[in-house]
Amino acid sequence: MHTCSPWTKKGVIDRFLQLRFLPLRATQWLLAASLVLSPVSVAAASQPTSASINTLFDYQVTTAQGQSLSLTQVADNVEKADIVLIGEWHSHPGVHRFQTELLNQLASRHSVALSMEQFSRDAQPVVNQYLAGDIGEDTLKRRANTWDNYNGSYRPLIELAKQRQFDVIAANAPKRMVSCIGRQGLAYLDKLPDQQRQWFAATIDTQDSPYKRQFKANMHHALPPKPTINLPRNSPGMPPWQKAWSIITPVTQIPKWSTSRAAFILPKA
Repeated sequence: MHTCSPWTKKGVIDRFLQLRFLPLRATQWLLAASLVLSPVSVAAASQPTSASINTLFDYQVTTAQGQSLSLTQVADNVEKADIVLIGEWHSHPGVHRFQTELLNQLASRHSVALSMEQFSRDAQPVVNQYLAGDIGEDTLKRRANTWDNYNGSYRPLIELAKQRQFDVIAANAPKRMVSCIGRQGLAYLDKLPDQQRQWFAATIDTQDSPYKRQFKANMHHALPPKPTINLPRNSPGMPPWQKAWSIITPVTQIPKWSTSRAAFILPKA
């Protein structure tokens, strides 16, 4: 059992796109389990992402002005971005289908790497072993502690990475350590061994900024944190534990983040 004892620089936000889909009701969650990996054909990719959204597997990508884009056009829009960040509603089959199809489209054009919140940083060796074929899928799910919705939501992404042989970055900060930051503040990071300290951003800026307000505005599922010693009531910024958790995923192991161009694709039901 783990005990508590023993955003750094911003890139250029280049483009915003919106991902539309049907809202997911509690009675429809099991549909996500039927999502399977299938390569995107050239013909399908040239069509609009969806003329209408009728099922939970349909999605539509639009510009901020509401113009519908085909999958090829989406890829064209993010072509010059160094980092593409895709927001999601966990377990929504349309969202996860889009992620896999766009990743397949981009991987057909140039080298890519996939950064995933699904896996914690300490699970990186296990992910690497699976991609290399050294361990089986059951071992991956057990040792990497995959989420309950792995098969229907994230397995297609991992199998695509394994098939196309590109890197997957286990990008999430370990939850048990984030909890320690919530109790002890960012000073907890100074107590970690060097290897574990590298699982978190080198510098964590706790001050408010327009970028952070935009980030918080798109955290649809986040609940307002309770006031603590590390987050007084009405504090303008995110609590330290949330910063340590949220900034690790997009910037982990990405060189020259401060000069990178980022494209955002955000869900909008």
